Amino acid sequence: MRPSHCVLAAAVSLLAACGGADESTPEPTTGAPARRVLVVGIDGARADAVVAADTPTLDRLAAEGAYSFQASTQLTAVAVSSPGWASVLTGVEADKHGTLDNATASGPSAAYPTFLARARSGVGASTQVVANWLGLLTLVEDEAEGPAIWYPSDTTVTARTLELIVGGARDVYFAHFDDVDHAGHTYGFDPGVPEYIAAIEEKDAELAELVAAIEARTDEEWLVLVTSDHGGEGTDHGAQNAANQTVFLVAWGAGVVPGELPAATHMDTAPTALAFLGLEISPAWDLDGEVVGLP
Repeated sequence: MRPSHCVLAAAVSLLAACGGADESTPEPTTGAPARRVLVVGIDGARADAVVAADTPTLDRLAAEGAYSFQASTQLTAVAVSSPGWASVLTGVEADKHGTLDNATASGPSAAYPTFLARARSGVGASTQVVANWLGLLTLVEDEAEGPAIWYPSDTTVTARTLELIVGGARDVYFAHFDDVDHAGHTYGFDPGVPEYIAAIEEKDAELAELVAAIEARTDEEWLVLVTSDHGGEGTDHGAQNAANQTVFLVAWGAGVVPGELPAATHMDTAPTALAFLGLEISPAWDLDGEVVGLP
């Protein structure tokens, strides 16, 4: 178990409360929008280690899409998972969404819904969270987020997400992978640590399966966004410095304008996903992230 995560992943009894007991394969949606979104979160993936790793899938998505390997995390809370993922999900800084550490993580502020909730209410999209960290489900526990499933391994997250995509079950997916963070806590968050690099390369191979399934769905337009919640140094993370707060962001898919993204942050994920789905980003939402990579 990661030292920085205070939610007990072994507490399987919490699954029903978090929505993790949903093992069924939902029926494909009807009358759903032609556009689909997959957000892939690779927990604890430090940007310079991603660059150093052999990642043909991410390399391809970056070459064909928009990318930054100098993207910033949220900057108003410690660099741990709950504030980071809450900022990815909502598109705002931690001092707005209110999740400032793992110990006090809760569902998002009503003032700053997640992109999943906005997609459901704004365009009637169906959504799905598949996560390998029980704490992530705490951030999407509201019914407005749609169903969420916890699995105890990245392998099962990949298999379940793949099954859902192939079956056309949802319009918007958030798939969360945890093994890179586990490797960082065990061996070290550093591009010079072979075990950490190997974990990143394993995620790239699993990402390749998801991309292949998406490309087989030729009657749909897809946007794939890949990012992380924080980096790390030594065998931990949390300090507000470059090693912990520099991550990556890749956007690939229909209509994405290729090229490097200046001044990107992982908070750009939410507004970019929503804009792709056809939602106008309202100034009243007070987002800190921006739409990136789209015309």
